[in-house]
This record gives sequence, C-alpha cells and structure tokens, in this order.
Amino acid sequence: LGGGRGGLSQDQAPRTMALARGSSVARAAAQAAAAQGGVLARAAAAAQPLREASSAASKRPLSPHLTIYKFTPNMISSTTFRGTGIAMTVGTAAGAIALMATGAQAESAFMVVQESMLLKPLVKAAIAFPLTFHFLGGIRHLAWDSLWGFDQPTITSSAWGVLYGSAGLTALLAFAEFEE
Repeated sequence: LGGGRGGLSQDQAPRTMALARGSSVARAAAQAAAAQGGVLARAAAAAQPLREASSAASKRPLSPHLTIYKFTPNMISSTTFRGTGIAMTVGTAAGAIALMATGAQAESAFMVVQESMLLKPLVKAAIAFPLTFHFLGGIRHLAWDSLWGFDQPTITSSAWGVLYGSAGLTALLAFAEFEE
C-alpha cells in the first residue's frame, strides 16, 4: 500500500478502508484508490463524509406537516380568504356554464329554490359567505397596504373581526327577504 510516490502511508490505508465500509461503491472506490495511489485515495476519503451525510439525510423524517402547527386566527383567515376567492371564481364559471347548457330550463330550477323554505336560505348563505368574507378580508388587506394593523394583537383581532363579521352578514343576507 505504501511506498511509491503518491501511495498511501501505513496510517492512511486502514483509515481509507474503514471509511469505505459504509457503501459497496465507496468500498470499491477506496480499494481502487488504494491500488492506484495517493490522489485517488485522498479523493475517496474526502467524498466519504458527503456519502455519510446523504445516507443520514435519507433516514430523517420529511418536513413537518400541517398537523404540528397550532392554527392561529390569522392562518385560518388567510386560508379562508384564498379559498373564498377560488370558490367564487369556480362558482361563477360553473354557474355560467350551467346557464348556457340548460337555457330556458334554468328558470324552473330557480323557482324550485325560491319556493323551498330549506333550500332558499342555504343557497343564499352559500353565495353570501364567500362574498362577505372575501370583501371584509379585502378591506383588511387594504388596511395592511396602508401600513395599518401590523402588530400581532391587531392582526389577531382583525382576523376574528372578518370571521364574525362575515358570519353575521351571511346570516343577515340568508334570512333577509327582499321585495321586488
């Protein structure tokens, strides 16, 4: 092992072989390096910590999932704000497509909802909640754009305010009767 120019010294050879025990590829590389001489041996020894770190990383758990987080009012408000925006976009597109597909038959479906004591407030609430939540959340974001309310107590109270305000407005709109 030792001897010639660039070869392993007596103390380097056992260390190189010990480093190579972890992987068959690393073992083969270390054996080839020992046979070839010093430059390859030093390269194999230098690469071993990277291989060890890679194998240790593969045994670690994945990134933390949502289940480890405590849901704050601001997290819930932010997620719901995005969800209501998506729901309104998808709902508007689906409603338009449904109206185009059904044509004159849509009027009879609207009449069924209008005459039902159960369906009417549910449909009105399903339309009112995304509108009111997104509207009040938008006002909250406009306040943030004007640099108001960036302290933690205001962020939390405004999140609750948007939630309670939209729930109240939704209930009001769901059970309100408008005359023609």
